[in-house]
Amino acid sequence: MQIPEPKLLRAPQVAALLAISRPAVYRLAKTGKLPAPVKVGNCNRWRKSDIEAVAAGSWQPEAA
Repeated sequence: MQIPEPKLLRAPQVAALLAISRPAVYRLAKTGKLPAPVKVGNCNRWRKSDIEAVAAGSWQPEAA
């Protein structure tokens, strides 16, 4: 049986995929340079599809 890939990522996983530090993940999300996290209880999670788009250079911040 194959374990499905997670659709939500924790900050350390986001940091590893983007080759940045964990504090940078939170800082960039706070300034809008990364997608906003999804709250799951008290935890922050990022959509894997959003982070893959950032890594591919196809994600654009929303215009304010």
